[in-house]
Amino acid sequence: MGAAKGGKGTGTAVSAPKQRTRVTARRVTGTLAEWKGSFGWITPLTAVDHPEASKHRGRIYLAHEDVEEEISGVGANLSFFVYTDGNGLGAQNVKPAVVAPVQKIIQKPLTSTLARGAVKGVVKGLGRGTSQTTKGASKGASLQFPAAALSKGLKGKGKGKGKKERGPSGPDLPRERVSEDPLMGEVVDWKGKYGWITPQVPIEHADKDKNGGRIYINIKDLPEGAEMEIGKLVEFYLFKDAAGLGAEECTPL
Repeated sequence: MGAAKGGKGTGTAVSAPKQRTRVTARRVTGTLAEWKGSFGWITPLTAVDHPEASKHRGRIYLAHEDVEEEISGVGANLSFFVYTDGNGLGAQNVKPAVVAPVQKIIQKPLTSTLARGAVKGVVKGLGRGTSQTTKGASKGASLQFPAAALSKGLKGKGKGKGKKERGPSGPDLPRERVSEDPLMGEVVDWKGKYGWITPQVPIEHADKDKNGGRIYINIKDLPEGAEMEIGKLVEFYLFKDAAGLGAEECTPL
């Protein structure tokens, strides 16, 4: 990629660059959709909120001189800032982005002591007079319990009003990593010590719809001193626990 800059939509050289105005405060990610030797076009992964975003079929112009690091070619995932020069949107400070493709998540059966104890408590909590029974159920069959019995079973058989010992919660729940490669997402909610991420690519997992399709993130999984805010991009590995899906080994971008 060593030729001069091509004009938007023409492929001809431009004698003098137009005035640029940056329109995004944070980096945007997209895929290189077309390359013409000295310029090309990027398809953003998420829509850019700008009046000129619909120009050039929603694509973002890329000039060779705005590429800061080696790009593999068409189809590459890119990270960049967006500017406008009056003729549509363009990309600057462009470099490869780590965006994991849609992937099948590793799933293992839940065999924790906590899960086994909860099921055992439910079965014991059925008692007499219920219409359900576990007798004759084939191995691996799904058992259906009334809500009242479920509640009773989970409470256990403790007597009196003694103070119960609280188990782990939040970031201290037992975890199981379910992604082999890092993912990327955007922080959509931050409460100071924890928040929620929306992944930039679809996730295939049985718990993907829990918590509104969002992924839990805790300050304990961020580098020490890292600042977090809504709209920030984060690279992370995916894990699951009893509450749903979460992000660990997080790196703010």
